Amino acid sequence: MCEEDADNGEQQPKPGIDYIVTREQLDLLDLNRTLAEVASVECFDVNRCVTDLGGERPEEQLAGIRLLSGLTSYHFVPDHPTEPFKPMWTMGDGRSLVPTDLLKEQIDVIAEFAPTVSHLGLRARLCDVSWFMQRRRRDMAELAIAAYCELVEAVRAGQATFSFENSSAWGIGAKNALVRAARISHATRWELPVSQRLRDLLAELVANAYHERRDDDFLRIAEVDLDHGITPPTEVAAMAEALVDGERLTDNPDARLSLWQLAARGYHRARDEENANRCIVASAECHVQKADVEGSPILEAAFLQNAIQVLRNFQNTRERRDELTARLRDVQPRIQDEMGQFSTEIDLTETVEHSVAVVRGHSWPVALLSLVLCDEPPIPDEIRQTANNHAQKFPLQGIMPMCKCTTFKVGLSSALQEWAVMPLHKKSNFDTRWLSIAGFLDK
Repeated sequence: MCEEDADNGEQQPKPGIDYIVTREQLDLLDLNRTLAEVASVECFDVNRCVTDLGGERPEEQLAGIRLLSGLTSYHFVPDHPTEPFKPMWTMGDGRSLVPTDLLKEQIDVIAEFAPTVSHLGLRARLCDVSWFMQRRRRDMAELAIAAYCELVEAVRAGQATFSFENSSAWGIGAKNALVRAARISHATRWELPVSQRLRDLLAELVANAYHERRDDDFLRIAEVDLDHGITPPTEVAAMAEALVDGERLTDNPDARLSLWQLAARGYHRARDEENANRCIVASAECHVQKADVEGSPILEAAFLQNAIQVLRNFQNTRERRDELTARLRDVQPRIQDEMGQFSTEIDLTETVEHSVAVVRGHSWPVALLSLVLCDEPPIPDEIRQTANNHAQKFPLQGIMPMCKCTTFKVGLSSALQEWAVMPLHKKSNFDTRWLSIAGFLDK
């Protein structure tokens, strides 16, 4: 949102939603020259650049700036099958913009303007949004896939970067672009010619990371490859196993665990259940290795429990599970030594005085019966107000779990036992309403 919108008390018409920004207005921005200095191909950085233009450009260009600011401010969820562009924020009944807010005529203008944009990240976003809103535009789908591939290739060639100067073509930014391109290709049944370019790029990135023994990069891109069946799954599984055996990962159980799980997925997709089960069983030892290096009894117990849980579903693991279970039982008593406690003082004087005033003048059975039955429970607004007051007076309570003891049940059960052993001539003086209450709570 622009500062001008925030300062203006009245709700201003929103470009693209309340009125159409024309192609001529977008051309006035001269985006290719403006974004030439933006090295990052991510829309996060484009949004910052475009938003900064709001205080520099004349009035006739503000509509186009606000439209592009909205288009680049979506929360990008590339692997979501139906909502890849979510609102960046929600507050009460309000939220930031999403593509479904745009007018149909505005989508037509965006689709016409998108191919002229040189910045790869912005071009990919405009083409993607156009296709997302109008699935019949297969030309926009093809341009979006091509733009996503080109931006990854540009980063790989050293011609661009992702956000925060990330220059890796195997990083999170690259994975997001490839995942979204693969989603579009999947929705178009991989029939577009550019989808083959995406297949070749993914296979090349996976093979390159494997040959250079970069396990993190391999894991990141191989997951996309495996999800969409680019490289034969048995080949991906074999590469993952080969990386696990490398000396560099000997002291890295987390990386080894992820590789074993990836290998198991590959064999499972190939319907090779024997090798898939073998990899899963091997992954359990990674949990044990994590328990070996931890100096914390709590964490050691957690990792041992994870290993036992993994092995529980497979045959011929009984002996190993018994070993780990015995070790777990040896560790558990030491957990208490690691735990501590902290507390905060609360002044209950007001609550106690109020409770005493309510029951003053009544016999104790009647007073307690009235309290248990909640003859006059507080209304929801009073409960909310009390909670708000406590949150302001005792802020530490908001981050601490609270435990309430059910002492009424204990007291009533004791009363029931007292009645059971009471002499017969005294039972007539005992308020029998206690019996029904105690019996109800015991249930």
